[in-house]
Amino acid sequence: MATPQFTEEEITARARQLANSQGPGWDALTAEEQVGKDTAELRYWRDRALKELEA
Repeated sequence: MATPQFTEEEITARARQLANSQGPGWDALTAEEQVGKDTAELRYWRDRALKELEA
């Protein structure tokens, strides 16, 4: 079974939707990244988005 390929833009768009509707909001996540904090939460939302896109 082939794994569908998604662009970074598609993954980021879905992650943004998820974070805005179910999490702290995309702006809050990216603000932490800009000040050099750990982006584990940002990776979490991107991983979750990819899993949903693959489903």
